[in-house]
Amino acid sequence: MRLVIQVTISLIKNFQKKQIKSVLKLTTFLIKKYKIKSTFILGHSDIAPDRKKDPGEKFPWKYFSKNKIGYWHKIKEKKLLQKRNQKVDQLDKDEFIKNLYKIGYPKNINLDKKKYLKFLTSAFQRRFRQELVNGKIDQECLFISKNLLKS
Repeated sequence: MRLVIQVTISLIKNFQKKQIKSVLKLTTFLIKKYKIKSTFILGHSDIAPDRKKDPGEKFPWKYFSKNKIGYWHKIKEKKLLQKRNQKVDQLDKDEFIKNLYKIGYPKNINLDKKKYLKFLTSAFQRRFRQELVNGKIDQECLFISKNLLKS
């Protein structure tokens, strides 16, 4: 079971340094006080991808991970860019979705499968591939999801 710390931050183009420092300080305090596993820190879009988009692709998840809050993949940017927009077949898509469920993204049986898949993929991209959020599964998404499962 994952515990979600709800810190409401409005969706703005860029977060101010003061905001980020404040959220980092608060989250660190709450992790220690309530003995929360730091990898259990999630965004709204991670737990409700069909309803929420925050904190959004401008949120510095990589920075937070470096400060032991949340988690991030361990892949070099150059290697990722080589896989960006490379097509995947249906088996790869199925593997990606299974990986998301293993990582902790929720299954939703109430929505149209194709529509939910786009929400789910976009939520994943907002967190782990913030430069391109298009809801389309490619080799880069698959590669990141595999790497996260190794962590």
